[in-house]
Amino acid sequence: MIMVALFAGKLWAQDILVMKNGDELNVKVTEVGTDIVKYKKYENLQGPTYTLEKSKVFMIRYENGAKDVFGINESEANKTSTTGPGTTNMQRTSPARQNNNTLPKSTFNINALGLIQFGPIFQYEAKIGERSYIAPHFRYAYAGVLTHLAWTGFDGTLSPSTAALGLGIKSFAETTGNTWYYGGILDLQWGTATYDEGELSESEEVGLTLAVLSNVGYRWRSSRNSYLNVGLFAGLAPDLTAEETFRNGNVEDNRQTTFFAMVELSFGWEY
Repeated sequence: MIMVALFAGKLWAQDILVMKNGDELNVKVTEVGTDIVKYKKYENLQGPTYTLEKSKVFMIRYENGAKDVFGINESEANKTSTTGPGTTNMQRTSPARQNNNTLPKSTFNINALGLIQFGPIFQYEAKIGERSYIAPHFRYAYAGVLTHLAWTGFDGTLSPSTAALGLGIKSFAETTGNTWYYGGILDLQWGTATYDEGELSESEEVGLTLAVLSNVGYRWRSSRNSYLNVGLFAGLAPDLTAEETFRNGNVEDNRQTTFFAMVELSFGWEY
């Protein structure tokens, strides 16, 4: 029993370095500096002193039960505080749950809210800089309620092929955690609508519209490689083509420039 007690005491009388990647090192910390942490391996306390970059350390759990937590704000650090040596690992915050991951190489998101606007948007983001992405998208305009209202006023029939392709640039304010984003988008939409209100007024309208939009919003990132965007697309949408051809052969040019805006509420996944 004496040997067991001594062995248990020896296991407890050590410091533990918890790394941001989840690894844990049994050590004796000798110095905590501004940018570095110095320590000795616990199994060789008479051996050399090792130096570790502080940016790689999530937390130091000292032998007396105290903790130093790095790289998170004060409110999060309070969640990792303990009341004594009996605290278990389940009571501390895991590094994997501290949204410290840098922005990923690519993401994919869906703005389903477009169903009640100008169509759902399916967007892919590919990283081209530390905080920047190129973002092509497909917008199925036909599936949007406002698309039908804008084109036909519900008095005509819109072609199911009505859709749009776009390309944007998106930048983020921060490289880790939740962050604001902003950017610009070009969105090219095509479509056809037919109107049948009697033989003389039957017509078909063909349109091609290029929208020049700005995009701003906020992204909440989870520890499970998913995220939520809340933002806004807004800009001008001039018609490149808007010809309405009547059954009697008359053709009207209905080109105009309109204000285009959509609320963004999209769900995405990081890769």
